[in-house]
Amino acid sequence: MKNTKYLAAGLLGLAFLCWPCPGIHAAESRHLAQMSHDPGGFEELTWNETLPSMQKKFVLEYLGKEAAGQHYAAILPNKKNELGIKGPIAAELIFYSQKLKAVIIYMSGPYTHRYEAVKELYGTPAIKGDAYAYWEGPKSYISLSQEDSYITLRLTSRKIE
Repeated sequence: MKNTKYLAAGLLGLAFLCWPCPGIHAAESRHLAQMSHDPGGFEELTWNETLPSMQKKFVLEYLGKEAAGQHYAAILPNKKNELGIKGPIAAELIFYSQKLKAVIIYMSGPYTHRYEAVKELYGTPAIKGDAYAYWEGPKSYISLSQEDSYITLRLTSRKIE
């Protein structure tokens, strides 16, 4: 439990450093290339899964409320070893009306390595800059950005109620 508190404090600090990320929601009227595989969540997490259901599967540490969303820290098992990361992933889960609507993963390492891993999963991004990439699918928005010394991957449901 002690490690969870350190994780929660660290994620909260990173959230203040990294939030908001410009361009997370592209204009709906703009046509962007569709990502090749829309995850509808991340690994075994799916959009609209309820907070009580998630609390049965994972240890969640409440981080606070921002705007209408409740933020929780979690350790995801990363069973598929996605994103070139072996082992567990520290993540921030955001719930609106008790339903999962976003997952934020903070990473280190070279941006180009992380970009290639995300590109392998989701295809060529619709928008690509020096330290920013954006994918849009039928269920999700995904952005990858380099901010200071951290890389932030944001997966967001297209339908936030």
